[in-house]
Amino acid sequence: MGAEESKSAPPGEVSERINSVELSELRVAFSTLAPDGVLTAEALTSALPPVLPWEELHRVLLEAVAARGHPGGGLGFDAFVLGLALTVRSRQSARQRMGLLRSLYAGGDRDGPLGADRLTALLSGAMRASGGGEGDDTALGAAVADAAELPAAEWDRWAADQLPALGTAFETSVIEALCAVGRAGPPSGCLSPMTRPPLLSYQSDAQQEGSLLTPGLAWLCALTLGPADAGEPRSWRCLYSSAAQGQGLSR
Repeated sequence: MGAEESKSAPPGEVSERINSVELSELRVAFSTLAPDGVLTAEALTSALPPVLPWEELHRVLLEAVAARGHPGGGLGFDAFVLGLALTVRSRQSARQRMGLLRSLYAGGDRDGPLGADRLTALLSGAMRASGGGEGDDTALGAAVADAAELPAAEWDRWAADQLPALGTAFETSVIEALCAVGRAGPPSGCLSPMTRPPLLSYQSDAQQEGSLLTPGLAWLCALTLGPADAGEPRSWRCLYSSAAQGQGLSR
């Protein structure tokens, strides 16, 4: 099934949401991760960086293709890319996408609050994957305190309003991690489309030492500001630096 399925033409939703380069890399990645033609949760967990709950993502992919009436028997290549198109690359609203991300960390309780531990795992994993720090930055504390005990629907609303770029960041991390396997190289580890937090891009490493704007806080601010306009890089210009322009006169 897997070998024959992998040669079939992608359905419209796949070709519209996953470009030809990504599709080619995903095909190679699938062959690497599922040599027998069926992708397992164990294969994802063992081969990919531990910054996302890959076993839960596997469950979500299976549920999405089953809801579309896709034949059972596990994740063959067609089901794999269709699942990615329906979930990770979905055209859903921001709140629905936050609901998907929350469900990966919610365990058996999909309607209750995430709690401090699971929300910390979500944000710290995202931070590590994006190059924003090791995930233990104190900047996470305020976000966790605000949202850890929110019921599911309220959390989805809070995350969509307060962290509008988190959905795009999640999408990029999943697709990049999988495509990197198809490129026969390690994932870039970049959850959002930048390797250095944009709000720190003007600082040298030396200037960052002792800075009030830590990598973790800069990462959270970048998510709060949302993605850049189409065709524009995700970077912000420093308006004033006392090190470069001297101290202000209004002291």
